Amino acid sequence: MLLLHGRIRSNAGAMKIEHWRSQANYPNEQLYYSNLLAACIGGKGQPEHLQYCDRRKQNQALQWNPANPLHHIETRVRYDPDGTIRADEGHSMTN
Repeated sequence: MLLLHGRIRSNAGAMKIEHWRSQANYPNEQLYYSNLLAACIGGKGQPEHLQYCDRRKQNQALQWNPANPLHHIETRVRYDPDGTIRADEGHSMTN
């Protein structure tokens, strides 16, 4: 089981704006508010296998939206008391 670890802090050096649908593949949607979300820096400068969040996603569209109750995000993401967010990348569910 691969666990991804990340923290989103309200600090410009520790987070960035990510896009649900990538800017490269959907340039007309890059400034749509509904296409934006906060993301951790994601292991910037690390080898690809150690990257997470936006770095790991690259130009792929995000599949699961926490605002959509049909995606059952509570079965995919865990929040630790210290603010760490964990996602089991191997878990999948059809919708």
